[in-house]
Amino acid sequence: LWIYHIVEPEVVELIGSSWDWAGLFRMDAKSGKLYAARNDSLFVLDYSNPESIEQVGVYSSNFGNVRNIKATDENAFLTTFNETSSLLEVLDITDATNPALLSDLDLEATGRDLFIPATDSSKLFVAYTKGEADNGISIWDITDPENMSAVSDIKTQAVPITIWVEDTLVYAGSNQGFENWFLEQFSISNID
Repeated sequence: LWIYHIVEPEVVELIGSSWDWAGLFRMDAKSGKLYAARNDSLFVLDYSNPESIEQVGVYSSNFGNVRNIKATDENAFLTTFNETSSLLEVLDITDATNPALLSDLDLEATGRDLFIPATDSSKLFVAYTKGEADNGISIWDITDPENMSAVSDIKTQAVPITIWVEDTLVYAGSNQGFENWFLEQFSISNID
């Protein structure tokens, strides 16, 4: 794990690192904590001193490995997967020393990426694939993380690898094999 201070785009300074955290797969930072996945575990790390990164808490999924993480001030949203399926797990992270499972949802697909817009933290976007011809982005109302509800579904041309939401637009980077890559844009101005 390496921590950089980006003074300006052309001035990047390494300010801390730790080999103790090698092999982290995904990360998200929120409210002074770093949420980092390795295998089936989500680690809560304090990086306030970049030269001495400390573990604050840990959550281990009983379902499978953690693929993606998105954190809010109170919750962490994870896609986890095993050999046959994928779950969306929602954790209560108000006590960073003891992240606790609040709810889970069978995605009935393989979760690929997660996004919570800064302008609307009541929505969670989940990129998924169900097969070669069934790929997309599901949109969830996460106002009540224990009772999430589906809002809408967007179909993509191929397997979405990464998503980004800006105002009323969703961007999806997707691919079919190694040759065919797509960048798609969708309007979500009327999803509510």
